[in-house]
Amino acid sequence: MTRPSSAPRGRTLDARVSDDIGAFEFATLRGSDATVASAPYEVQIFGPPGTTAQLFTARTSPAVTGTYLRTPSGLQGLDPNILRLLGTVTVPSGRAPGVLQIPISSDPALIGTTLFLQAALSSSASPTGMAWSNRLRALIQAP
Repeated sequence: MTRPSSAPRGRTLDARVSDDIGAFEFATLRGSDATVASAPYEVQIFGPPGTTAQLFTARTSPAVTGTYLRTPSGLQGLDPNILRLLGTVTVPSGRAPGVLQIPISSDPALIGTTLFLQAALSSSASPTGMAWSNRLRALIQAP
């Protein structure tokens, strides 16, 4: 796993079309690749202290079908037509990540489905003032 750094390489964003580590050239968004129905799913967001991040989800991910949306803020890996904001977090001082707990329903219909996540982080290196993180997907499993 790549160690978090405080700034993107060269103060520029990576907008290559590939499912890699995101616009910052390190995995700013981290979480398990599986979660359990009825239990919270923890997501960690890394970046410079004071960085604000909004965590989004969507029922589908263009990355799964091989399509990526190139934006001035890096590659967007969630379907923009069905984005849903899950929460906002600020990275604390020190080397600790910002942490969000996402409640997962106990609905049995969710078992076997995939949760797709991506964060938008504040970034002075981006012409839009924000940059997309790497994408996460987590399989929802039975308790």
